Amino acid sequence: MDLSSHYWNFATPADPARIARTLADSAHIAEQAGFAGFTVMDQFFQREQQAPADERIRRSVLVTGPPLSSLA
Repeated sequence: MDLSSHYWNFATPADPARIARTLADSAHIAEQAGFAGFTVMDQFFQREQQAPADERIRRSVLVTGPPLSSLA
């Protein structure tokens, strides 16, 4: 069985300039822990299971790039 980690709330960290570093750090931790994948939300509004639907997700969040192992 493979497990993945899903990053679903871009309200953390509070400083938008730290989102990229926080995502990279979280992905590295997941990789070191043996997770097979690391995903992020891709919808504009929150899902009701996590937060009220009218709580907007920050815009202009783009997560792409090289494999995590090349970022070390």
